[in-house]
Amino acid sequence: MALTQASLLFCRQSRCIFTRCISTGQTLRAQYTIQDKDDFKSKVLQSKKPVVVNFRASWCGPCKMLTPRLEAAVDARGEKLDLAKVDIDEQADLAMQYE
Repeated sequence: MALTQASLLFCRQSRCIFTRCISTGQTLRAQYTIQDKDDFKSKVLQSKKPVVVNFRASWCGPCKMLTPRLEAAVDARGEKLDLAKVDIDEQADLAMQYE
């Protein structure tokens, strides 16, 4: 909204005839939640690009702090990197395997 108001103010002051709307959107996130061992194998182990695996739990305080930072880091790298999220309560065997 601030960008639109700034554009209108600029146009009024400079008496421009044409305006252009500029918007920024989020890039498509290469992030997903792992559902089972087969999902982990296909999306992480067989991936053609690097994958950061976030083993986390909903009750874990440090996980709640780290997850948004990992998401931002992956988003900043565009399509070069994926983020796989593994809930250790739902996928305990997988979490133990990659301790």
